[in-house]
Amino acid sequence: MFFSKLDPALRSALEAAVSGPVFLPGTPGCTAEVAGRRFPAFARPAAVVGATCAEDVAFAVRVANLHGVPAALFAPGSRGRLRGAGGIVLTTSRMTEVTVDSDAGTVRIGAGALWADVVAEAGRYGLSPLGDAAAADAARASTSTAVALATAGSLGALGRALGFDADRVRGFEVVTGDGRFLHVDAASDPELLAALLAGKAGRTIVTEVTISLVAIAGAEPARNPWAAEDADEVLRRWVAESAGVRVPARSGARTRELLRR
Repeated sequence: MFFSKLDPALRSALEAAVSGPVFLPGTPGCTAEVAGRRFPAFARPAAVVGATCAEDVAFAVRVANLHGVPAALFAPGSRGRLRGAGGIVLTTSRMTEVTVDSDAGTVRIGAGALWADVVAEAGRYGLSPLGDAAAADAARASTSTAVALATAGSLGALGRALGFDADRVRGFEVVTGDGRFLHVDAASDPELLAALLAGKAGRTIVTEVTISLVAIAGAEPARNPWAAEDADEVLRRWVAESAGVRVPARSGARTRELLRR
């Protein structure tokens, strides 16, 4: 990723406004701070702000607006919307709070918390967030934030029995494009909630999400690849065994040709 020069006045304003670190092009830690993020072509930010809390996000957005430059969140597992030169990138890797309310059966998740961390914390209470079936891939679960998966509109591993992942989202804490704090749920703003769940909320930045948990300890979606020559036998066994399942489950099969080197 290429960076552009930062206006000294903007730099001073950012450093005074946020409690987290402000990284400039060429300074120690800048490259590491954005490692693993997927930046769109032609994005040339002037600074990276390592947000430590929702206030950092709001203050950085307000500073960006005052100086007429864009600001966008870049988190693992999601693609930011920053375009052009001179903008501010916000990272959330320090916002990793995961708080389970076992009585209510919910979990509050910071914008930087990874899906694997949520699964582990919920499991301590015999609960599961279930989540995107693709999160069965351990590599993705350990590199994608829970917020990224919660706003993906996906059908989880037990989707046929329990509905879409979006059905379990109870609300979001967000920072709007003009730097205001906002709680969003079905009662307060159903239209914005729908937009957030579809990943179409524009400049609105999610700082926290609350989702419902399910009392299914140890629920683990899985994928089992097989050799093409074994497909007939595998499918026969899958049909026979799926017919006898007595717990809520979702089972499916598909074929895919893999390239061989």
